[in-house]
Amino acid sequence: MTHPTATIEAADGQFALDRRHHIFILPPLTPPRLDGLTILILADGNRRSSARGGYAPGARRVVSIAEHFARRGDVAAMIACILSPDNIAKRSDNFFFELYKEFIELGVSVETRGALVAAGIRMEICGDLGPLRARNGYGAALADAIEATTEMTSGVVHPKMRLLLGVGYGPDTARELDADLIVRTGMEERGVLRLSGLRTAEGIVNYATTTRWPEIEPRDMDEAIETCKRRAQPHFAEGYTISMVSNLIVNLSKAPITTPICVTIPTSASPRAITEALERLFAGPLHDCTRVAIEYAGNEREPLQCFGQAQGAPHKVCLSTRPPWKLQIDKLDAALAPGQEPPSFTLPAWLPLDSANVHACPTTAEGITQSICESLRFLAVHPPLLGGDRKNGRISTPRAAGLAETRAGASALDELADRFTHKTLQWAESAGLLLPSPAWQKAAVNYALTAFFIHVRIPTEWDKTGALWEERADLTARYMLLVAAGDEGIFDCVLDGETAEQRWARLEASSRFLQCALWCKNARTDLPRIPGNELLAAIACGWRALFNQYRRSCSPAAAASFQAGLADLYSASLAEHRSGLASGVLSELGKTPAPASFIERRLKMAPRIIASKARALIEGAMGGDRRATNELLVLLYLTDVASAIGAGLLFRAAALTAPPHSVTRRRIHHLEATATLLDYHVRLSNDLSGLLETPGGDRDPKENACTLLVPRAASGSMRIAALIRALATCRKVAAWIDLEVADQLNRLATEWPWMGTIVRRGALIGRRVYEKGHYTTISRAAMSAILGEVSAPPAGHISY
Repeated sequence: MTHPTATIEAADGQFALDRRHHIFILPPLTPPRLDGLTILILADGNRRSSARGGYAPGARRVVSIAEHFARRGDVAAMIACILSPDNIAKRSDNFFFELYKEFIELGVSVETRGALVAAGIRMEICGDLGPLRARNGYGAALADAIEATTEMTSGVVHPKMRLLLGVGYGPDTARELDADLIVRTGMEERGVLRLSGLRTAEGIVNYATTTRWPEIEPRDMDEAIETCKRRAQPHFAEGYTISMVSNLIVNLSKAPITTPICVTIPTSASPRAITEALERLFAGPLHDCTRVAIEYAGNEREPLQCFGQAQGAPHKVCLSTRPPWKLQIDKLDAALAPGQEPPSFTLPAWLPLDSANVHACPTTAEGITQSICESLRFLAVHPPLLGGDRKNGRISTPRAAGLAETRAGASALDELADRFTHKTLQWAESAGLLLPSPAWQKAAVNYALTAFFIHVRIPTEWDKTGALWEERADLTARYMLLVAAGDEGIFDCVLDGETAEQRWARLEASSRFLQCALWCKNARTDLPRIPGNELLAAIACGWRALFNQYRRSCSPAAAASFQAGLADLYSASLAEHRSGLASGVLSELGKTPAPASFIERRLKMAPRIIASKARALIEGAMGGDRRATNELLVLLYLTDVASAIGAGLLFRAAALTAPPHSVTRRRIHHLEATATLLDYHVRLSNDLSGLLETPGGDRDPKENACTLLVPRAASGSMRIAALIRALATCRKVAAWIDLEVADQLNRLATEWPWMGTIVRRGALIGRRVYEKGHYTTISRAAMSAILGEVSAPPAGHISY
């Protein structure tokens, strides 16, 4: 039988080692059956999974598999090992942030659809949150999120199944919790197991699969469970016969293994039989062997016996007849499991595996020798990197010629978009609107791309081929940058050393000035004397230039709609910085009877559908219904501030480009109704998109629809619980508003097809941006993907 040459040598030399590699050969296994299961999951492969979304699919898989186990009825506990001590010590804050978001999402699922709880599952913490909390930053936030989410299932007094979250768990967790089955997912190759420092025992079936955790299906876990039942409570034999040991030694002496190894083999033979067999070997077939030396001691009192060339032999075989707990084994590099059939492995408690890989192999001497070679090859290709070391320690594997990655060239449409964006940014710079913040400049690029995506080659009633699309896109791009410059440079800006009173005075003066921007005869002479008034002047001049371009050619109804909308935008931009909305509403609701006039005053300017929804919530809120109260607070908040987002006004501005004969009062009415609801939805989407970016919540100091539901005094897991409820509330309200926007948009599209088309495109782009992040964070490639989706021929119409 031929063997591949076995050596450990990485291409860059990073993992080349000159020490002896220790390999332990497990004794033969006799497996009886098992009843009842506690299953421990080492869920690896999240980062490498082909499923989209990083760790999110893996987190959702924990929930779905736990619910599947609960439905089976034969699983008492599932232990999900989330964070090992090594992960806690080495992982980055960004890693903790990703997990933090997933626990918040799990909490929202528990709150809104009864995830886990409806299946009779109670979550518990297994391990110690202290080291995680000591990492501070998102480590501490993650610890709070785990604690809060776990508490949300505490009402399941008699659980069908317990879901234990392993955080900072110890190496003996599987033994201490009497695990019956350990499932390791995401192994690099079939027939190999790694327990990453977790200690197992003879009564535990160890199951390895190359399927990455996010791609695991319930049927995969069913297969693991059935394997466990077939392989339950195994026992190891005392060791191998001396005949088997002799054959293995001969095979090793002939194998082309260039890496020095030390192989430990347990044997059940008597001391006399071992000595006689080894003497025969080295008097016969191994009499001139210089590659393998043998060490053997019958017990602790007997001296060590050596056979072969003890000095200079690259390989050493240690024969052991001692009780397993007396073995003195250095750090293992690999263990072989002869006769065990992957994907399951049974391992002894006394074997110190640490990060060693376990390889299944045949029971013959030739098969074991072949597996030793394979284990060395595997170690070279897949070194045992743990936690935060992984991203820094990848091996450079050979790549076939012709498969080098190439970057595809930009499409013609992308190139056109880039030229349009460049032109827009040149205008912004010349107008004094290109602010220095890198995040804002990234947003400026994405705003320009959004304008391009909305209008590119879209025909109108007066431009049947869409040839004049660029003029309409220019107006939209300039509109978006004017609004964004006001947000970034004025209303969301906190100046150094500025007190709260000074800031409010500055914002109030800015709001008054910009509400009158279209009527200012001289934007510079009428400027308020406040810090940052140069930007105020630039914005006012920009609005006047934009409006004056169409003042004489547009419909009077469109002009009046835009003027009123611009005043509302800057009035709301000030209103969103008022604090105390939640406390004021709660105070009024607590009065007996609660004055209806208070709510009606707040709803006076709200769309009819919003006002009706709010009135329907009042009774529940007065009766102490927390969910009704939170929904009412969100709707009242949006009524005050939604128009500050400026999403709907964008399309009222686009109406300025339409010839007067194509604009009717009925069309303007439908446009304004759609635009107002769109502001509600986009405002809520914007607030949701930034909520989890920092443990403190929003990106700027003002309240938003979500943070107003989180008491300022709340901290730790109590704050996380409030945050989860806030997310659940805002998403519920957003889903309802979404349906109302779609309904109103259908009416607009029927009445005014061109406007319906661009509003649909704009709404879809905004939705996708906020799903992926924010205008300040989304990449150019992601924007191109959105363009592809918007440009694809829809089955019916673009779904909002």
